[in-house]
Amino acid sequence: MKRMYNWLTVCLSIIFIASSDLNAQGLFNFKGSQVNADSSEFQQKTNTFILKNNVRISTGKGLITCDYAEVNTQTFDFKATGNVVATGLEAGDEIKAQEVTGNIKTRVINVGEYQGKTGSWYLLGDKIESKEDKTITGYNVKFTTCDLGDLGHDVHYYWKADKVVYNEDGSYDAHGIKTYVADVPIFYLPYLTSHLDGSDGQFKVVPGYSSDWGAFLLVSREIKVNKNVKVTPMVDFRADHGMAYGVSTESKGKNHEFKSLFYYMPNTDANFDEEDFERFDEPDDRYNVDVFHRWDIMDKLTWRLKLDLTSDLQYKEDYVENGSSFDKNFDSSLNYVDLEYLSDNYSLSLGANARLNDFDSTVERLPELRYDLPNYRIANSDFYYTNENKFGSYKAKWRDFDDDPISDLEDYESARLDSLHAIHYNTKINNWLNFTPRAAVRLTYYSDTSDGDVSDQDLSRLIYGNDPYNDPGYTYNNYDDDGDDALRLVAEIGYELSFKAYKVNLDVQNEWMNVNGLRHVIEPYMNHNYIPYVSEDRENLYYFDETDRIAEQHWVRTGVKNRFQTRRDGQVHNLVTVNTWVDFHLPSDEDDAREGVGDLGTNVTFDPRDNLSFESDIIVDLEENDVNIFSLTAAVGDPDKLQYTLNYLYRNEFESQNLYSNASTMYSSTYASSFSRFYEERQTLTAGVRYRLWYNNFLSFRASYDPKENEFIRYMVELQRRLHAWTGAVRFEDYDDEYRIMVYFYLNAYPGSNIGLKE
Repeated sequence: MKRMYNWLTVCLSIIFIASSDLNAQGLFNFKGSQVNADSSEFQQKTNTFILKNNVRISTGKGLITCDYAEVNTQTFDFKATGNVVATGLEAGDEIKAQEVTGNIKTRVINVGEYQGKTGSWYLLGDKIESKEDKTITGYNVKFTTCDLGDLGHDVHYYWKADKVVYNEDGSYDAHGIKTYVADVPIFYLPYLTSHLDGSDGQFKVVPGYSSDWGAFLLVSREIKVNKNVKVTPMVDFRADHGMAYGVSTESKGKNHEFKSLFYYMPNTDANFDEEDFERFDEPDDRYNVDVFHRWDIMDKLTWRLKLDLTSDLQYKEDYVENGSSFDKNFDSSLNYVDLEYLSDNYSLSLGANARLNDFDSTVERLPELRYDLPNYRIANSDFYYTNENKFGSYKAKWRDFDDDPISDLEDYESARLDSLHAIHYNTKINNWLNFTPRAAVRLTYYSDTSDGDVSDQDLSRLIYGNDPYNDPGYTYNNYDDDGDDALRLVAEIGYELSFKAYKVNLDVQNEWMNVNGLRHVIEPYMNHNYIPYVSEDRENLYYFDETDRIAEQHWVRTGVKNRFQTRRDGQVHNLVTVNTWVDFHLPSDEDDAREGVGDLGTNVTFDPRDNLSFESDIIVDLEENDVNIFSLTAAVGDPDKLQYTLNYLYRNEFESQNLYSNASTMYSSTYASSFSRFYEERQTLTAGVRYRLWYNNFLSFRASYDPKENEFIRYMVELQRRLHAWTGAVRFEDYDDEYRIMVYFYLNAYPGSNIGLKE
């Protein structure tokens, strides 16, 4: 609907020429306009200009052509007849009619039977009237995205409105809207009002049947209130859950952004999985209030607010696709308020967050003040100073289980002041070797600590017991509140070494991989980090984030990145990238610290052709001679013809090692952490294929298999039919013995809009 009447606006802008410019001497020289015809004459008696044969009237806003046109210079009445075509600025925008009449001065125009195209829309109607109040009314308006140019011939679908009134502010009122599929009416709306700008394809009706919901009907309508505000009311019915009501709002401006969702489902049965969520009671009512607000108060000063209030743990999984209302460890990002000043050299922020949902685990910060000074250059030297400071009142709140006689996870709290100071020196040795030595000191003050020790294994068990999907099976060693205050000092020194070298060989040619010359870039690197002193045992410090688990450690990571590059389509293309690194753990004062060789890791990407790509990751524990991580992803073929995909993930049961730095980032890896963590074994093999059966008909299949359990954990098959105007598909999907059948349709012109059927 956004451009449905653009062609009429163009027609009016061309014809509605200012009356002061319309005279017998100046008709062919309008301001910014040109009028051409094979023949023309001016009838003095009737004060009428007459144009005949190949009439062309053009301005900067469009073009109108016809066989015959006449304009009265006194009454300002006009008429254009014979193959009238109005064309707009946008490519393909036009309207065709046999006759257009009206008055230039009163801005009244009448278009007879017409057909046209604007953007992706094709139009057909009986009559259009433009009135002095600047409204435009169309009668018996038909519109579709079927690329046929003329309705009435094999049209798959269309909409028809008895009357559509388009207002000057961009809003419109439609009466008697019918939806047709192959000339069969399937849906009717007596009245609809909305805005042309941004409302295309935003009316959604999703009927169907689900094993969880029963029969359902989901209805939503996006309404453009004004240029910057959209509101979407929702009315949903689920046979097993009853009625639900909601509304979402979105507002964007130059200095602000606002989004909200209010959704309520009264007197419903949550259908909790008794095996997975046996420690939670089922709620009577289900709801979600989700609000986000960003406001740029002034230059460099920004306010942010995020609130997410939810009725129960399973709500997001049941009603929000790929959503989850909880984090298995701690998640403090769901509900917060923050005021941040970001200057060119530093940032200053004051923030707070609290737990709104008692089934979440959160570290509350009430409040937290933060000041950061990143990489400040000292007096134009090669020395750089980094300073990070956080001060706040922190409280770790474990999730509250409704029915759990075993788990007893106790909350704890403390005020904490954390201040990091680091110095880097950037230089090049012999103009080729990058050398960056560093030194860092971290001071952290705690107003309260635990008298009893909480080891890495104790903390891992607390986190495991906090996971709602796990059965509590441990006796937990909690923090206590019997300790005194503490000031921890962490000292760190280290350095980084790296350089780049490359070689170009223009003789390397390969037509199959589209290689026309090859450049090899090699980048060896090394990061040596040593934390020789930590004044307080981490086992007695409350855990709010990884800062609290810093331990004495000494390690070296050394590696090399290789890139093989060629040029494709005038740009540099990484044909092969190989990044390999190995860790060495050197002697330190930490009890039970690992010494000797650590992990060997390799990441490889290979993109030989546009329709062929590979990526692989592997992490090997060299001391244990065990593969901890292995993954492989491959995609072969053209998705519009035939494509195969394959993904394999293997994760061994292992314990990660301490690997942390206060002042560098090169150390990071997939499973690096400041304290050791335990990981369970997991294997998944996922394969997929997409095949074009025949013209615009596709069959897709994807399955995930667990080799350890010797069972399929997920599979999907889909048959898709793509036509010139719309695409339809039928999908069957099974995941953990829960199945879903989905039938959906969407317009190719507006793929974000869909009418779907799900089970």
